[in-house]
Amino acid sequence: MPRNRKEKMIFALLMSTLMVLGMSIYNILLHTSINNITFSRLLAEMLPSLVVVLILSELFVNKTVRKFAFKLPINKEKKTQVIIAVSGCTIIQMVLLMSLFGTITYNGLSSDFLWIYAAAVLSNVLMAVPLQFLIARPVSRYILSKIQEKYDR
Repeated sequence: MPRNRKEKMIFALLMSTLMVLGMSIYNILLHTSINNITFSRLLAEMLPSLVVVLILSELFVNKTVRKFAFKLPINKEKKTQVIIAVSGCTIIQMVLLMSLFGTITYNGLSSDFLWIYAAAVLSNVLMAVPLQFLIARPVSRYILSKIQEKYDR
């Protein structure tokens, strides 16, 4: 896990990039087909989303996630419970915010906006939870540990 501000920034960038990559692939597949996944399309989907994720994380989510997580009935002395609570609250906040971003970007503020937004939240949370816990977090922790090992020598 990150031990200082620089490592926190590296970890956040890794997590954000992996989550945006995974969710971009998922949403392209969800709304089109596997034949429509090209490198240029993926970049076009990813880059604006990554910028928005990083801004929202810095301005809002990072400042509120621990407040929400620590209001849950968890044992704050148990690291695993804290990680699950913080990650879960992060997922909820980011899915709500990024689904809003995606709905407005791709559908505008149409008369059926709320239905489209609700469907986006539901479908995105179904992917974001396993993506976060099974892929993005373990891969980010592994990469960070290798960086830490390199600088600890």
